[in-house]
Amino acid sequence: MSRTRAIIAGPFASSPFANGLRMFLADSGQFDTVEAADHSAVDDLIVGDRPVVVIGEGTDLGWALDLLDRAEHVSVVLLNDAGRRAVIAVDDPSAQHLVRLIEELGAPDATGAGTRTVARLHLVDPSRSGDGSTQAGDLPYVDNPIDTDPIPSDPPLADLVPVMTWLELVLGARLLERVEQAGEPSFAGWTASPGDALAGLGLGDCSVGELRGRLAEVDRDLVVERRGLPDVLVTAARVFGLGDGELRSLLLALAPELDGRFGVAIGVLHDDLNRRRPSLTLLDELLSTRSGAWRCRQELGAPGSLLDRRLVLPDRRDPTVPLVEAGLLPLHALVASLYAPTVGAAVRATGARLLPYRGAVVAASRAEGLTADRLAAAVAKADRTALVRLAEPGGRWFERVAATAGLPLIDGDLAAVEGRPLDEVVAGWLCLAALAGAGLQLRGVRELTAPDHRRLGEVFGSFDGTVVALACDGPCPDVEADTSSVVLSRPELGVVERIDMWSAAAASNGLVLSEVDATALASTLPLGPAEIADAVARLARQPREAGEPIARLLRHVAVDQEKDALPPSVRSVATRFSWDDLVLAEKAKTELRSIAAHFTWSASVLDRWGFVDRLTYGRGVSALFSGASGTGKTMAAQVLARELGVELLLVDLSRTVSKYLGETEKNIDTAFRVAERRGALLLFDEADALFGKRSDVKDAHDRHANVEVAYLLQRMEAFEGIAILTTNLKQNIDDAFLRRLRFIVDFPLPDAAAREVIWRQAFPDRAPLADDIDFGFLGRRLQLTGGTIQQIALHAAFAAVDGGAIEMRHVLAATQRELDKLGMFDAGRALEGRAARVGAA
Repeated sequence: MSRTRAIIAGPFASSPFANGLRMFLADSGQFDTVEAADHSAVDDLIVGDRPVVVIGEGTDLGWALDLLDRAEHVSVVLLNDAGRRAVIAVDDPSAQHLVRLIEELGAPDATGAGTRTVARLHLVDPSRSGDGSTQAGDLPYVDNPIDTDPIPSDPPLADLVPVMTWLELVLGARLLERVEQAGEPSFAGWTASPGDALAGLGLGDCSVGELRGRLAEVDRDLVVERRGLPDVLVTAARVFGLGDGELRSLLLALAPELDGRFGVAIGVLHDDLNRRRPSLTLLDELLSTRSGAWRCRQELGAPGSLLDRRLVLPDRRDPTVPLVEAGLLPLHALVASLYAPTVGAAVRATGARLLPYRGAVVAASRAEGLTADRLAAAVAKADRTALVRLAEPGGRWFERVAATAGLPLIDGDLAAVEGRPLDEVVAGWLCLAALAGAGLQLRGVRELTAPDHRRLGEVFGSFDGTVVALACDGPCPDVEADTSSVVLSRPELGVVERIDMWSAAAASNGLVLSEVDATALASTLPLGPAEIADAVARLARQPREAGEPIARLLRHVAVDQEKDALPPSVRSVATRFSWDDLVLAEKAKTELRSIAAHFTWSASVLDRWGFVDRLTYGRGVSALFSGASGTGKTMAAQVLARELGVELLLVDLSRTVSKYLGETEKNIDTAFRVAERRGALLLFDEADALFGKRSDVKDAHDRHANVEVAYLLQRMEAFEGIAILTTNLKQNIDDAFLRRLRFIVDFPLPDAAAREVIWRQAFPDRAPLADDIDFGFLGRRLQLTGGTIQQIALHAAFAAVDGGAIEMRHVLAATQRELDKLGMFDAGRALEGRAARVGAA
């Protein structure tokens, strides 16, 4: 399907509109757009034979007619001021009319060149679209703060008519006074006179007295009595305590965002059309205070005023411009609120999100309910804004806690603020939270620099007392300077409660999950209520083959939805081995099966039977596998992980141990956190490098090493999963670790019978074996470990690949090479006679 080709023919009076139009056309996937300023790209479009739609602003037809004359496949859409404003809300009927018009004009000519019947010049005026029977709805601020569905009504533009009228009268009266004072037409604005600006406002035939009289009446209704004022501005005036003068100043600051004509009028009054935003000097003139710009600056900059609240910000891009002459910009969040049909839409326009509220979230656990009670109590007791510090990064658990406490929440991620001043972004979020009666959750506070913390403290001071609550995911000393925070930790969800959640979620989605499987999932995956519900719902929607184990599928889905990229110090290991592949003494196998049982049935024994109260070192299962290299320690860990249906994560010690102070502990903590999040079995291979005995402190290196070991002890106690340590030298492991290990499994060297079994299993069933291979001889004569035997089998296979079958001579040659590599020269010489006989045969 070909896409419509469109040319954005600015300039547009409103840059927010122009940006919004570009984003809409680009994101829709229906349009290929170029800028009119890119002359070569425009020429390429017009030279072709596909239809081209040019989108411009105004009612001056001169340039439009020039484009129409250049090619017959070009159409022009002109937006008047009303049309331009309507496009901001792309869901309203007027904007959809524009979209359909562009699509129609951009459709290929099915009847042949020159025979199109569609008009080639269009003026979009939303005041003429629709039947006009519907009434503008109320913006859902404060009274219904979490209504995120679009209101079924005309665009919110209808709410702005009284404001537009007031602005026309204020600017028109002053322009007319300029005309009368000048005595003749003036061109002080370089390209437009006051008379031109008056004509643009539709007030060219009025007198100053008439305008002042109408203004007094409209001002009384709109500003003094607040009748006809948009709901969002009524709320802002009430929440921020704006007086009549401040409200008038705010309306004038908003004027350029509402209509390009107002920007022109302000530019004329500034004697510079490049200055389309009112300054403090112009505000003093327009509001007829005549007390001086310095007095206006004092009033608007006083504590709790517009500038102090950051609802209006001076444009300081040019530091040489005096503050009283700098243009005043309204807070972007206020502009977004005026045009957005709901709070949620306004929040999204500022780069944040409005979190679900009450019934829209998964029910909180009992522990989260208690935390919600603490949050509600903190909000109720706070004289101003309740400050909350999250001991762990927020996320869905805090969303559930806030919803349970009845607190609407705006979620802002500071890490996503790029290219925008942090204080302005946070001011916008705080403003929206104040207007919606919501709290604000700030994520990324932990990563802020000291200057950013200072800016955050300053902007919070501007809104303190207007926002219900501020929750940060880390300490913020500049915010907490005068008021201490309530610290909330992530509530611990008990295993028994998780079992009930898995069972209930499965039943509600039509899945059959046994109590054993629910217990295994709850024991190995530390998920919250929402994550459990999401995992079950996702599996229920996926196609499945009959007979597939539900628990295993649920585990994969749950881990995938929580899976993050692994840190460099941890890697995932495939678990391809089963119990049949593991050749061990029965005692060692019994110990391994006990490890699996301890983990699978931990909920029953520890929680239901109460043994958790008798544990000294935590509920996790830790084990030490001790034995020579190649005796099957790593294979046993893979078998356990496969038996439990969990992922096996191997800690790379070369990337864990660091010479820099504190880095080793940080890497260790990261490994444990990743294993907890993924419900994985954590394997420390050659663990004596990390878990070695602590030594007497002789220098700073000894002290540093001992601190690492002590931290590792504490972290293992807090770990609730399975941690397996392997070592060749058990005597080197610190005694404190040995006391905390629930299992110690010895992996002895295999005897002759076990070696014969290992030799047979070392060759896959599909490998072609000659009849002369004597596995009994290999098992009796060579005291090798399973790992060495597997290496020999692999070398023999590569040596025999050209001949078609693996023979005894290949095995003996590979064995000779492996023995030499291991320094077992006597055993190698003992094989020479057998190898010679096999070769002669």
